[in-house]
Amino acid sequence: MAREFKVLQKYWYELLRDTGFKDIENTEGLLKEWDFNFFRMRFNAIQYEATKSYYDQARHLLHTFEFKNEMEKAIWELHCEGLSERKISQHLKKFRKSWVHVIIARIASQIKKD
Repeated sequence: MAREFKVLQKYWYELLRDTGFKDIENTEGLLKEWDFNFFRMRFNAIQYEATKSYYDQARHLLHTFEFKNEMEKAIWELHCEGLSERKISQHLKKFRKSWVHVIIARIASQIKKD
């Protein structure tokens, strides 16, 4: 199976190369060159520290906040782990994304109060 894949992969890579396709990755799947400015503009030290501070406070709240029920606590715990509202909704299968958003926003407002 692996051999068949390699043969097929080689065929398509050669076909792409012959049509003028320029791959941005090398043969190991790594980028040939980095666009450092993209990362520098999007992810700076101030933004990193602000995000880190928020999640530190969110994890602290996980242990000190009085949640209405276990489901609300489960939503907040998944949020503290960095899951998106959509992923939390899919994981718990009980609330729609819009309800997950409302719950997270309500609890997150406690961080702003402190």
